[in-house]
Amino acid sequence: MTKFAKLFATALIASAAVGAQATPILIDFEGVAPAQSQFAIGNNYQENGYQLNNGAGASDAAIIGQVSQNTSGSDYYTWNSQTNNQVFLTNIGGFSFSLGSLDVGSKSGATKATFDIIGNYASGGSIIYHVLNVNAFTGQNLTGFDGLSSVQFKYISGDYGAIDNITLNVPEPGSFALLGLGLLGLALRRRKA
Repeated sequence: MTKFAKLFATALIASAAVGAQATPILIDFEGVAPAQSQFAIGNNYQENGYQLNNGAGASDAAIIGQVSQNTSGSDYYTWNSQTNNQVFLTNIGGFSFSLGSLDVGSKSGATKATFDIIGNYASGGSIIYHVLNVNAFTGQNLTGFDGLSSVQFKYISGDYGAIDNITLNVPEPGSFALLGLGLLGLALRRRKA
């Protein structure tokens, strides 16, 4: 293997390591629902480059800002589990992403909800996290939800499902490309010398 080939291989390995780093993105639904209200959002909601789609009508998904509806001042997303039992979260640009954590609960805060969080891998297959009998919001840290093409929230039983403070990670292709080009330039310069 020539010196140039070795330097080029080193540049690719280093740039791949940087490409694995990710920038955290938060979906928190804040500022959508007016104070003390429920804001129907229809079957699509977009925030920070992501889309939630419930495939149902305008009354079947909402951002909640009512204190009487299980909130302490933080807006959250809920879907009408009786009418449409699943909601999909996807990256608008079609990029794969990781789901790190989120808060889960029920709409009323009095009746418990059970639903599944299903991560669909971009390479095929899926991973499931079961949310069992929650009412008041609780934080959940997820592992293995990496390299996803979508996340599905699937109703099982009880009250309407509710989610908030979704933390996602997306690889940084810009850093990957810049480092790779920089290292390639160094390799070419060294080859000429």
